Amino acid sequence: MNHTDFPKDLESSKDIPQIFELVKDAVYNVEKKRRPGLMLGLIDLGGGGFAWIGGFHEVASNAIVLNTRPMQYIQAVHPELYKPYLFVVLLHEYLHSLGNLDERACQQEAFRIASELFGSHTVSKMAEDMSKFLPYFQFTMAGWTPPKDPRFTILVGFDRSSVTYIN
Repeated sequence: MNHTDFPKDLESSKDIPQIFELVKDAVYNVEKKRRPGLMLGLIDLGGGGFAWIGGFHEVASNAIVLNTRPMQYIQAVHPELYKPYLFVVLLHEYLHSLGNLDERACQQEAFRIASELFGSHTVSKMAEDMSKFLPYFQFTMAGWTPPKDPRFTILVGFDRSSVTYIN
């Protein structure tokens, strides 16, 4: 898909698969890199206090995993940050899936892509320094709390554009 207004396209996105398609297009637009066939797992990895994990990419796999705990919290308490948050976490993990395993370099690349396509939008600010947003993501409980529901769910239809043979 050819996007000319990434902020508008993010705002009009309806679900995680649409946001991921926008992430893939953003990376291709700037880096000319793609990786088809990824899947997304959703799981409560726990969290609380000053600690949280947004997501991770399993090296040498086709899986990105997102922690549902911060997603649910942000959606409930700061819904205006939900789509930018998802975009940045998915962008970061997608860059890992493309072979960039260094955390700092990955964060810098995500910021460069976000800045080029989003300008001074919240996405760029989150990509530059997520810690500026941590007060909005902090959970009300002190200390770390274990996962409430450790079931792992695969999100169906995640990498839509890579699977053209299934309707």
